[in-house]
Amino acid sequence: TVTPAQAQQALGLLQDAQKRNQLIETLQTIAKAAPASASAPVPAPTTGTAAKTLLPNGLGAQLMRQSSAWIGSAVAEIVAASKTLTHSRALTRSLVQFLSAPGTRVLLVDAAWRLVVVLGCAGLVEWLVWRLVQRSVRWLEAAAGAAGAVEAEEEETPAGATEHSRLRLLHAHVLAGRLPLIAARLFLDLLPAAVFFGVALLLLGTPIGANDLMRLAILTVVNAYLFTRIVLCLTRLLVAPRQPRLRLWRLRDQAARQVERWVRRVVIVLAFGVALAQVAYLLGLSKPGHDALVRLVGLIAAVLLVAAVLRCRRPVAARLRPPGEATGAGAALRNLIASAWHYLAIIALAALWIGWAIAIRNGTARVVLLAAET
Repeated sequence: TVTPAQAQQALGLLQDAQKRNQLIETLQTIAKAAPASASAPVPAPTTGTAAKTLLPNGLGAQLMRQSSAWIGSAVAEIVAASKTLTHSRALTRSLVQFLSAPGTRVLLVDAAWRLVVVLGCAGLVEWLVWRLVQRSVRWLEAAAGAAGAVEAEEEETPAGATEHSRLRLLHAHVLAGRLPLIAARLFLDLLPAAVFFGVALLLLGTPIGANDLMRLAILTVVNAYLFTRIVLCLTRLLVAPRQPRLRLWRLRDQAARQVERWVRRVVIVLAFGVALAQVAYLLGLSKPGHDALVRLVGLIAAVLLVAAVLRCRRPVAARLRPPGEATGAGAALRNLIASAWHYLAIIALAALWIGWAIAIRNGTARVVLLAAET
């Protein structure tokens, strides 16, 4: 309600021409400042078959953003890795700067003689221990029984499904009886490597390892050698190229030798290549130069693995194929896998190298996730 005083005030405002004009101008200004959308009718919400949209913070929108970020970062890192590998001048320049830096040659000479002393003394003790355990190794080989009875029977038996099943059972039974001998053989194979590592640690506790930088560099090389020895011991545990009676993986002698040979090549390249890059980085090599060396080592190892896959594609395919009389969907699937297994292996190796080359945290797992999403 309006009081008499308010009505008298409003009447005086309207009767005064100057105040009336000011009120009109004020109302016009307020009307012009109002948003145009305020007068637009609000559309009624649709029902039934309305189009669905992604919520800004919904699960679908978050997955799309995360997938896009992963793909973008992976592509950018792959391009950067490719540039690092293809720009050989940049790598050469980093190495030249590293070798020509003041004091680098002194550090290299100092690290070299310390490394030679540690590896020489530890290697000599390792060789002596290896000579001592050879008598025990020969005793284990003799205790394993007659040479290659299961393998000889397999070569002389027709390749029927029933015969293959019987031979597998026979091989498993004989192998179960030899497991204690195989475990003892692995212990004797690892013992010299353990002695090598122990002697190296003792020497690093002397004035040879008084310098923290030198001790870390020498320990990097020692760890690379120890890793190589452990992997080769485990490989010999599986294939036993010179001891078929202690062989866990049922292979022919030639195939066992090839497996050991290719594993040795790849492990040596990876272990000592990465160790060399790490030692150079400790002694002053730039971070881009270190990354380029590591990626190059990974590329060489991947090429070696691809060569190994291509070399053994036919023997592996022959083992993957079903027996000649087998039919059905299972046999067709085995034939398909036997024909294409080397392509799948090469694709997997390429994915692993990409995970190595992009040099990001969980790189290989991220590449696997990207492949699953695509």
